[in-house]
Amino acid sequence: MVEIRGNGPVGAVVTLFRQDTIVSRHRIQDDGEYFFKIADGPERKFLTCNRVGYKSSGRIKIPSGNVSSDFYLSPIKQQRKTVSAWISTPVFREGIESFTNHASLFTHISPMAYRIVDKGRIHWNPDREVRSVQQVAYQHSIAVYPSLGADYRSPIVRDMIRNPEIRVRQIHRIAQQMLWFGFEGVDLDFEGIDPADRNDFTTFVRLLADTLHSYGLFLSVTLQPKLQSGGGQDYQAIGEAADIVRIMCYDNHWGKPIPPHHSDYTWVRNVMRFAISDLGGIPPEKLVMALPLYGHRGKVDGEHALFWTEVVDILKEAGLPESHVQRNADHLPFFHIQGEAVYFEDGLSVRKKLDIIDELGLQGVCFWRLGQEDPQLYRFIDDWLKGE
Repeated sequence: MVEIRGNGPVGAVVTLFRQDTIVSRHRIQDDGEYFFKIADGPERKFLTCNRVGYKSSGRIKIPSGNVSSDFYLSPIKQQRKTVSAWISTPVFREGIESFTNHASLFTHISPMAYRIVDKGRIHWNPDREVRSVQQVAYQHSIAVYPSLGADYRSPIVRDMIRNPEIRVRQIHRIAQQMLWFGFEGVDLDFEGIDPADRNDFTTFVRLLADTLHSYGLFLSVTLQPKLQSGGGQDYQAIGEAADIVRIMCYDNHWGKPIPPHHSDYTWVRNVMRFAISDLGGIPPEKLVMALPLYGHRGKVDGEHALFWTEVVDILKEAGLPESHVQRNADHLPFFHIQGEAVYFEDGLSVRKKLDIIDELGLQGVCFWRLGQEDPQLYRFIDDWLKGE
């Protein structure tokens, strides 16, 4: 038998791995110490140390025999209003560049790094791009919780939610992945939940939250927007379990011609008001308003979505001056070309909606997605954070 011991922050959780499998964990009490006693063996052993609100220690390899190792965790950046974003393909590299250049404004970041694959395996591609996000985040004390997204139409995902045995196994895998790769938590983004599975999905979220918290990890849940009770996602129950709730305030007119815009001010405000109402039940201090950084031409759907640079290119190729762009009552920019309307987001239109966060006392904002935004966006975010 060998002994592994050391000191660390009170309330932190030290987890012991043998190879890539969790063996045991120890929550540090008032004495500031942790201790493991296990059979020695040829397998490699690792320790991680995590606490909600702090940067992860990352995975630390320990030698054979008795070991003493101390931990110090640095706190995650705190500011009155949080700013976060997703980074995803096809603009992952552009998103990293935006994040790197403006990291001082962010408190959280979510690379789209995980997916559900065959037989329900949770797969991560440990590429350099995700690692570079972690490196920038570490330098600026920013929390990294990658997004685990899935389409509920997949039988694999439905089994994760409905089957108690599979549910527990997959939740354990999620926690193990977050610890192993040095993340502070996870952002759960399961969309299209069948209303008949509402209770099972709530159970899944509660168990995931309890498990992550037991390892010192953090849970964010991304929800679809709604203006009334019902549906497959129980706002109140999820708001109680999760640390952060992000509501996607975009694509409300999916599949329909434009106008109207896919994220107009009045609709966004109504979604947020419902979410914190007695019927919604999400604590405002946990609620994050997720806003788009893209637009649409002619129709609100994936095929007609436009990046900021594409909007600029359309205007240039048509030889249209900036004065051709108009704004509606909600400050949303738009113009018409070849009989089609083009609506998009710029720094000013986003800034207008940030006022909703101040009005309702919400936690902050999250953007989908970095790498496609108006460069002026960051000036407006900085002004908003300063109260200007």
